[in-house]
Amino acid sequence: MIDFERQQVTHDPELDAKLRAKVDELDSRALAEYAHTLNLFPPGWADGANPPISLAWPADDFDSDGVLIWDTAKAPDEE
Repeated sequence: MIDFERQQVTHDPELDAKLRAKVDELDSRALAEYAHTLNLFPPGWADGANPPISLAWPADDFDSDGVLIWDTAKAPDEE
């Protein structure tokens, strides 16, 4: 189960919009690198964790735009 509150990249609508503007242009790891330029870092980042960013939907909420999350469940070689 995804902890959307903890893993959401940002709750700031302006920063979220900047990230979403790049979703179709960058892969998940490049999007994470772009997030770093906006001073956005994943939980545990100081411990060396650097997960990609994915778009996810809370259960039964597929009509929304989804939530950009730090995808800590992805293997390092997945994009």
